[in-house]
Amino acid sequence: GLLQRVDVLEQRVSNQATVFAAEQARAVVMNETLANLTAALAAEQARTTIMNSTLTDLAAALAQEQARAMSTDSAQVSSLLALNSTLLNVTARMDGALPCPANSTGPSIAQGCTCNAGFRPTSVTSLTAPFVTLFCEPVLCPANSTAVLTATSRRCDCLPGFSGNTTWVPQNVSFVSTCTPIACPNTTVGTTVAQGCACNTALGFYGPPLIAASTPPFFNNTCRRFSSCVELLTQTS
Repeated sequence: GLLQRVDVLEQRVSNQATVFAAEQARAVVMNETLANLTAALAAEQARTTIMNSTLTDLAAALAQEQARAMSTDSAQVSSLLALNSTLLNVTARMDGALPCPANSTGPSIAQGCTCNAGFRPTSVTSLTAPFVTLFCEPVLCPANSTAVLTATSRRCDCLPGFSGNTTWVPQNVSFVSTCTPIACPNTTVGTTVAQGCACNTALGFYGPPLIAASTPPFFNNTCRRFSSCVELLTQTS
């Protein structure tokens, strides 16, 4: 019975030794895993440090750029304000001696000028004297009309083949037009006189094509119906 108990104890010791060896092997693996995780954490911390340093550098560069931009804008604004002040002072001194520009009426720029009918006021600025040049530029004529210059104004007349007129509206600084195309008469074929009308030979009307005119009936030439072939040959030969 004693030998049997010794065998059992030896078996238990052997089992415990096997378990201990397995635990030791598992501990070695865990230590290696922990060492790898520690190394990875150290690498990530190093990378984070580099990124933080880069972000800090970028933030500093951005702050410098913003400061430089603000300084540049401030300098430009100051320069423009100074130039504008100089421009106003010089213009104020010179206006009293400057006459009204062409196509306008009035005593002087300082006392007031009014552009003639058909013209509108405008100006051109420069960095050299006189800094501001005032003048009156022509206003475009409406469709189907053409400009006519007079001694004191500029008007727009309807084109040949159109009836109506144009009116200068000072409040709007523009022309208002009623120019309307004249339709081809019933003795001709065509749409409007301006586009061209030919005598309707199918209805027995003969003659040269109509020519657009600026006065009623707004075309020249007429189409006639002849009473005989002899009359037709006589008139057209």
